[in-house]
Amino acid sequence: RIAFEDDIQGEILPEDADTGGLQMTVYPNPSSGLVNIEFTTVESGVTHVAVYNTRGEQLQILYNTVLPAGRHAHIEMQPAEWVNGIYVIHLINGKVVKYVKVALAR
Repeated sequence: RIAFEDDIQGEILPEDADTGGLQMTVYPNPSSGLVNIEFTTVESGVTHVAVYNTRGEQLQILYNTVLPAGRHAHIEMQPAEWVNGIYVIHLINGKVVKYVKVALAR
């Protein structure tokens, strides 16, 4: 279980866990630099993507906009100032939430 600083609590689920059809792929994982995040929405509404450290502190908001259902998006993240370790990519689309862990190793 992980608690985020914005009072969102949840479990870090395996990437193949049932999340109502919400899909997110993070690659390469582990990464030595550039990280690609791809996702497809399942609900129309606000889509929010943020990165957290393992202490639940939000490091960066990558995406925060209204998208229609079925929309595919691609984000490139360059974590130049981050230390090696595990980070959590947190995706919210409507009422559906997905978490994916990514390892940074340079």
